[in-house]
Amino acid sequence: MLGAIEQEAEVTSSEDIVRDVRHMGRGLRRSPGFAIAVVLTLALGIGGNTAIFSVVDQLLLRPLPYPNGERLLTIYEVFSSHGPVSPANWLDWQRETQTLQGLAAWRTFTYTLTGVSEPTQLNAQLVSSEFFPLLGIKPLLGRTVSEEDDRPNAPLVAVLSHQLWQRRFGGDPSVVGRVVQLNDRPVEIIGVMPAGFQFIYQDNDVWGAFRLDRNQPWRETAGRFINVVARLKAGTTMAAARAEMTGIAQRLAATYVFNKNSTVTIVPLREELTGQVHTSLLVRDAALRRDAVRSLDLCGGPDAPLRGREPGGVRAGPPGRAGRAAHRAPAGLVPSVRSFRRRS
Repeated sequence: MLGAIEQEAEVTSSEDIVRDVRHMGRGLRRSPGFAIAVVLTLALGIGGNTAIFSVVDQLLLRPLPYPNGERLLTIYEVFSSHGPVSPANWLDWQRETQTLQGLAAWRTFTYTLTGVSEPTQLNAQLVSSEFFPLLGIKPLLGRTVSEEDDRPNAPLVAVLSHQLWQRRFGGDPSVVGRVVQLNDRPVEIIGVMPAGFQFIYQDNDVWGAFRLDRNQPWRETAGRFINVVARLKAGTTMAAARAEMTGIAQRLAATYVFNKNSTVTIVPLREELTGQVHTSLLVRDAALRRDAVRSLDLCGGPDAPLRGREPGGVRAGPPGRAGRAAHRAPAGLVPSVRSFRRRS
């Protein structure tokens, strides 16, 4: 008896589903514009969410691609807002800090590569000798920037990204030692980084030596133009590092006119990375919501094809402002993540 009832319920449920699908199909055939809008809205939402999830997965869910990456951080000077650092302050921080280690300087740059197929522009990062040891990633081929490379007037050297090595040099393992022209100057290729290695910017092609003169009185001769990355020492908290660096900044502000009214801020590297995608995700989120709303509004709302005719045989018109407001795409169509600046 119970089996017969269950079987009958299953048949009824299946018939209901078939009836609903047929009813929906008839409604969509009567309103092909809405059907197209539904398909486009679904495609937009699914595609956008997939793209955003891939970013969230890479930056928020997975560990950072460096040994003990959660201890890496960036340091900025602060006036009205945080910004680049003076080489003089970077060198003083290196000497005085007890909570941080491996403070490395870097900045973005562009090269024009010639002599290898067609001339092409490369995105570059100039880095101090502390940079690669700090991140803890070994090269796939050759070596990285050394203290000798990082001295003023030292011969120019380059470390290739894996992607550039494959794209422009065909993955040639003998590329190390080859001399190429970057900005019409001879540069020796000294190494190739493993696949997937990048720092901050995913489109970086090459790394070169910064070659800063560490004996120059930078407070007297130049402004603030470098970025600084460091690692929190084992057993030290972020709060302790922030307190120490604030104290160092206060002493420097009291000593040098150049540092007057300035302080310092520390940003964990993961927060720096998620900060880079924040704007792009917000823009994508807003665009997806806007397009979904427009699609639904143009078709008179999501129930337009199923409304059919009102009692009395008069076809229902598009809803007014109040009706459209009720049919807007829900907030949260695309999840947002916190804070990533793109290369400017």
